[in-house]
Amino acid sequence: MQGAPAGQWGYVYLNRHGQRFGRFLADTGGTVTVTVPEGTGNGLDTLVLPDKDGRRVSFGAFHVTP
Repeated sequence: MQGAPAGQWGYVYLNRHGQRFGRFLADTGGTVTVTVPEGTGNGLDTLVLPDKDGRRVSFGAFHVTP
């Protein structure tokens, strides 16, 4: 995911599947790297990174395949 505030922590989750990944630190370029866990359901989903007030600061669409 890109567009996160550089050097700040954010909480990442999957929108459709409802999985929570936890808190991640954005690098100096504002990129957050996460690994989608094994067993995540098939289909289109979005990773969401909200700010401390719940506003979306970054998201990324992807397709989970077996």
